[in-house]
Amino acid sequence: MLSIGKTEIKFDFTFFAVVGLLVFIDTSGTAALSLIASLVHEVGHLIAMLLCKSKLSSITFYGGGICITGDSETLTFGKRLFIMSAGCLVNFIIFVIGILIFCDDQKMLIFSVVNIVICVFNLIPVGYFDGARILDILFNRFLNFRASEILKRIITIVFSVTIFALTLIYCFIYKGNVNLSFLFVVFYLILTQFVG
Repeated sequence: MLSIGKTEIKFDFTFFAVVGLLVFIDTSGTAALSLIASLVHEVGHLIAMLLCKSKLSSITFYGGGICITGDSETLTFGKRLFIMSAGCLVNFIIFVIGILIFCDDQKMLIFSVVNIVICVFNLIPVGYFDGARILDILFNRFLNFRASEILKRIITIVFSVTIFALTLIYCFIYKGNVNLSFLFVVFYLILTQFVG
């Protein structure tokens, strides 16, 4: 664990294990682009926190990504929503710029597509993803606690079952050509719904 000022920076073993696994099984170089797009995503959150004058308390690197925590509970509804949406917004902006400006550069086009995938993936409303946290902010603002918890649980179950079903269909259609990185991510996503 490192400390920069009052901010703790932690590295969990699972972070290095997942990065090592992805780099080992990925032969196309997409894993490296995904890591860069994920870092860009988190920088978007950090910039939003800075703009909203939110104090950063910790940054944790773990197998599921990077978790940034701050004093968001003291912020207004709009600022919390902005901070939680900022990572996906930055990925989306990079996607649009890449498609419009760098359409002749193959690597930039791939990086653009990776950014939109990271954006959409983070908007999945399950687990600890931004989509779930955005829903949490919205539900806590407009619904009572009980209704909010029931609705969140229904959404989690529906998305988990849908993701599992689509994965089975994917495996059936592509049989021997199944991407191990994809299967690993889906397995992790479903596992997070039942652990923790």
